[in-house]
Amino acid sequence: VPNGDVAAASGLPEGTLGQIGQLARRVRSGKLVVFMGAGLSMSSGMPSWTELLGLLSKEVDPQLPTGAEEGMPPLDRAWLIEERLRVDPESRYDSLGSLVKETLPKDAAPSLNHYLIASLPLDELVTTNYDDLFEQASDAVLARHDKEKKIKEITDEPPGDGRWILKLHGSVKKPEDIVLSRNDYLDYSSRRAALAGVVQAVLLTRHMLFIGFSMSDDNFLKIAHDVRQAIGDRQGDEAAVGTALAINIRPYMQELWSGFINLVDMGKDDLGARELEIFLDVLLSESDASISYLYNPTFEGLLDDQDRVVRDSLDEAAKMIQEADAWGSPAGLMFQELLDELGRKPSRVPRE
Repeated sequence: VPNGDVAAASGLPEGTLGQIGQLARRVRSGKLVVFMGAGLSMSSGMPSWTELLGLLSKEVDPQLPTGAEEGMPPLDRAWLIEERLRVDPESRYDSLGSLVKETLPKDAAPSLNHYLIASLPLDELVTTNYDDLFEQASDAVLARHDKEKKIKEITDEPPGDGRWILKLHGSVKKPEDIVLSRNDYLDYSSRRAALAGVVQAVLLTRHMLFIGFSMSDDNFLKIAHDVRQAIGDRQGDEAAVGTALAINIRPYMQELWSGFINLVDMGKDDLGARELEIFLDVLLSESDASISYLYNPTFEGLLDDQDRVVRDSLDEAAKMIQEADAWGSPAGLMFQELLDELGRKPSRVPRE
């Protein structure tokens, strides 16, 4: 169905559709970066941070404290597991990262949300996840256009050209880079300064869309604090450096992040997870100008007389601009951008 009908049929609130419109414009202008947290992969069977620590404890020593009863912070719990590994001469794991790699499910597959995000026309992504589920989805999407094209995984150096994903906490493909324990977090600023700098630059120059992220990671909070100090107190939705799609949102979060990151309430639990899928589906529909119905032959039979009048008028205006060689004017450039968004290919006819 035409883009506008996709949004209307979604059942999402008007305010949420407005957020999608803003995000879609940023996608089309190359100004959006997606930040994925553990919540995205949990729908594929990956454990939460707390669940992962429980699995690691069980593997190292079933008698290890669970952490909650002793008031032990998760970072210290991971540190304790790491220490047990270090002093155990019979352990078959050479690091906490290698234990994480072996513990994560091997048969997990990318979810619908992985594929929806991978289908968005953008090249810059960030994640705290160790798994490679998004990379699998991205490579499958890219292969439809170019079988040789792959996403580049960044764990220890700034990104280059093409689509890349910055693995802020390391990857199962390089377990030695995995960040999980208190020691890892304390060493982060010295070992991963370049990666933190990339995220800071993205927050300053792009708009970041957070998906499945709790907004409580210590490393991210330090990066966000530095950016917040740099830009000062800005107000309003357009002034925010990011948007977070939040399930089971806590009331205090709106107050803490107001003016810096827009929080979009997706609802609670399973209902929220379904609303997130719908949100991403509509965002994809609105983001790709090439699927705009006005110039898409697939939807020719759905156009009414008014649609055809608008399309013919746009074509006539494009012809006049071409004859006057006026594409380079400010108005001509804006008109060309409009045609691009509507899917007219090519929007500008080269002069003979």
